[in-house]
Amino acid sequence: MGMKCIFKAKKVVLIATGKKKARAVKHLLKGDSITTKNPASMMLLHNDFTLVLDEECYNEAYKILKEEDDAI
Repeated sequence: MGMKCIFKAKKVVLIATGKKKARAVKHLLKGDSITTKNPASMMLLHNDFTLVLDEECYNEAYKILKEEDDAI
């Protein structure tokens, strides 16, 4: 599904599962950049976007965010 089709949708739900998606999710949660390097970040431009995570993905993304905050 391309971006044009996605942005025509009334509502977008992105489901991320597992540790491998945690870095992309981290960038979404921070919302600091919208870039083609992380296509999921484009969803931040949609008017009605919902992000659904499984526990494993959420925990890993939270861990990465916390480690970055502690490093500052």
